[in-house]
Amino acid sequence: MAGRLPHQGPDRPVGDPAPEPTPSAGRGPERARHERGPRPPGAPPPAVRTQDHPGVGALPVRPVRVLVVEDDDVSSQVARLVLQKAGHQVDVVDDGERAVRAVLRKQYDLVLMDCQLPGLDGLAATAEIRRRQAGSERVPIIAMTAAAMPDDRVRCIEAGMDDHLTKPVDWTQVLARIAVWVAAEPPTGSAPPTTSSAPAELDGLPAEDIADIADAFAASTPDILGRLRQTLEAGDFDAARLLAHRLKGSCATVGATRAAELCQTVEAAAAARRPWTAHDEAPLPAVLTRLADEMRRATQELRSRC
Repeated sequence: MAGRLPHQGPDRPVGDPAPEPTPSAGRGPERARHERGPRPPGAPPPAVRTQDHPGVGALPVRPVRVLVVEDDDVSSQVARLVLQKAGHQVDVVDDGERAVRAVLRKQYDLVLMDCQLPGLDGLAATAEIRRRQAGSERVPIIAMTAAAMPDDRVRCIEAGMDDHLTKPVDWTQVLARIAVWVAAEPPTGSAPPTTSSAPAELDGLPAEDIADIADAFAASTPDILGRLRQTLEAGDFDAARLLAHRLKGSCATVGATRAAELCQTVEAAAAARRPWTAHDEAPLPAVLTRLADEMRRATQELRSRC
């Protein structure tokens, strides 16, 4: 649920039942299949070409089944829409424990794993998957994290991940690299730079999908901001840091750079356990007021693209 506080502790052990991953309802592949007519018996499925997604080079990639592990509603919706549009099948879960169960229960070609998750984080979830999955069943797991230092990449690789993506995720590059990650046909060229004025994360999405993302952003982020204010006023710095980090991910995903920078300021203040009433060059009440303004501006900007 949007805006819920991340929980800690072993209140749901890894082995317990959990809801199934949310299946995709991609319209693109199904519609295209009807337009082409039935496939002859025994014929292989058609290759997806990343040229179907603007800004991506002409690289043949077979459709793959992807598990997206992301607790932020806006980021997961963008991931789902971009991957579906490229012809891939997508499931989404929102914490590490469900990710472990999903990977052990279903056969995925690729896992995109956020590192900072409620409960079992992405690194621990990956380590658990590697411990319990047979070598022949090894699924590529790609880290998605706002941490961009070399040591962060090393920690991801040591946990058993296969690659590292820095947030906000450049989905054009992700689509170009899927073939490498799943050992499909290797790339023959790099993706050209995008010339669109839209954020790279949303480049190539149709207006109706951007409208859905704008609605999700407008619906979920004010609640998170309200919770963030409450936790800072109450001095609950750990919860505030997690909420600021989550909100930063939503803002960065839709290209709201100034809002994401303000979230980073709040996250750093919470990590330093700076009081709500502290009088300094960036008082937290003033920062949150500016953040609310930037989020409204970002929503208007998104809707202007629809």
